[in-house]
Amino acid sequence: MGGGGGVGLEKISTRGYRPVSPMAAFPGGIMRTGYPTDLTESEWALVQPFVPPPTGAGAPRTVNFRSVLNSILYLNRTGCQWRMLPNDLGTPWQTVYAYFATWKRNGTWTRLNAALAAQVRVAEGRPDPTPSATCIDSQSVKGTECTESPGYDGGKKIQGRKRHILTDTLGLLLVVVVTAANVDDGAAAATVLGRLDPGVYSRVRAVFADQKYHNHAFEAWLSGHRPGVRLEISSRPRGRPPSSRCGSDGWSSGRSRGSDGVGGIARITSGPNRRARPWSRSAASDSCFVA
Repeated sequence: MGGGGGVGLEKISTRGYRPVSPMAAFPGGIMRTGYPTDLTESEWALVQPFVPPPTGAGAPRTVNFRSVLNSILYLNRTGCQWRMLPNDLGTPWQTVYAYFATWKRNGTWTRLNAALAAQVRVAEGRPDPTPSATCIDSQSVKGTECTESPGYDGGKKIQGRKRHILTDTLGLLLVVVVTAANVDDGAAAATVLGRLDPGVYSRVRAVFADQKYHNHAFEAWLSGHRPGVRLEISSRPRGRPPSSRCGSDGWSSGRSRGSDGVGGIARITSGPNRRARPWSRSAASDSCFVA
């Protein structure tokens, strides 16, 4: 079976493709087998409600949003350039990028992440889908030739960007802010907490952090903008590795989690991908690939 840009079944095992049944059909009549990053039926059922509905203006929509998401997941996992997206994913790279940028601006990615994180909390037996305690930390990563306005983190000796993250005590991402690597953690903390929607996360009462966040300006910001939230500074317990993250007891080993555990989303958010280094030109785009 080789017509229409497809891959013969005899080559699937050697090319690393995963058979999809029934075979996917996308606009333009392209028939293909699946990539390992393609959304399964259960995963698509989870994310489809967050795809923005048609506006009613202009010509009827013909873009297949499942194809768009498959393309973005492929790019995230492989780290390829937008222009290098395979044609058999079904949607031109220009269209894929346009929707990625639109969903970045209108908050679609943020809403999707919040909804999946809430489902994970419920699935793990937490009494409420939103947390009462959060953890803040940062990670400096080396830049690339694409990185705009990089900075130098003298402590880590890294030239590039710094990812400031806020998670719940399960390690599920709530907020990501990407800056130049030379930006102080405590100085960026107010921006990070400011991105947390107080209407959605009204239960938050504590922020766990390490000594880097013992910042008087940040504490003053909390008093003025989040008066019900207390900052708890904890030293890393003896025996904990430097990569430990704050948790329900102040610290828990490991890294931030994607929205794993629901509908196989762990397959999407785990493994080597664009998160390893900031290949996106802008910091805002880089933040969308952190999970």
